[in-house]
Amino acid sequence: MTAARVTARGAERWVRGHPWIYRSDVERHPPDAGLVRVEDPRGRFIGQGLLSPASEIRLRGGWATGAEAGRLEFDADVHPENANHFWRVHAKGSGLETLRFYGPGNDTPNEGPSDFFRVDQQVYELLPALVVPVGKLQVSIGPLARFTSTGDNTGRFIATLKDTVTGGEDFGQAGGRLVLDLDARDRDTLPRRGLRVTAIGEVNPAVWDVQSTFGSVQAEAQALASAATSAAPTLALRVGARKVWGAFPFFESAFVGGSRTVAGYHHNRFAGDVNRLATRFESFMEEFSNILQRQVHRPVE
Repeated sequence: MTAARVTARGAERWVRGHPWIYRSDVERHPPDAGLVRVEDPRGRFIGQGLLSPASEIRLRGGWATGAEAGRLEFDADVHPENANHFWRVHAKGSGLETLRFYGPGNDTPNEGPSDFFRVDQQVYELLPALVVPVGKLQVSIGPLARFTSTGDNTGRFIATLKDTVTGGEDFGQAGGRLVLDLDARDRDTLPRRGLRVTAIGEVNPAVWDVQSTFGSVQAEAQALASAATSAAPTLALRVGARKVWGAFPFFESAFVGGSRTVAGYHHNRFAGDVNRLATRFESFMEEFSNILQRQVHRPVE
């Protein structure tokens, strides 16, 4: 019988009698559905379960107290029977996508209170796609529909551009989207080594509120390596870039600023048609963290 290994939190849920374990708590599992041996992080047998990795439904939500806005995302992967391809649906409603706007370019001023450059905006999008796995590569293609509602923002910088900047008011767009995702990491949850490269291209023709076709291409690569020690610290390197062309709305700009791009600047501090994400190094004592979790959430023997 093949085995599926779960995290300490997943093992705790299991021994307490919960009827399921969340996907984020499954460290690794066989590719096919069926009855599996369930193991805790140490490899100890804790029971048997029915695995169904073919179709997944995920719902994520969050709220930012500072921005007083939230985000809700829905994702579903639906696998037809006896087929290699599958369908993916992504839907999102968010008020956290464009929190600030200082104007286009690298020489934009930053004078006045921080709230002056804040943007109240809601984004709603639907991205259905056909996904075709090719080895470790997933190729997905499908339509996109996105509606962005920018509020009045009275007394803020964006209000002075409302009548001149593209996307200053309600803005609807529809187009096509292509995603290439190469995932050669050792596991999905808390990976220790491997490589992941993702490239996304979007084209929005002159339909709905789009006056002239625009598009974007972005790519991101992440490499991980772990030291061969008992603590097994993991080093992660991330690099990426984004390019936008055409008469794109301001919120589709290639933004720079914030912890994921250039630390020390506000999120979305600089906006333009191209950016290059700053190289980021992240190391963490993964095994040490797992040890702490096992002590706090020790499964019943």
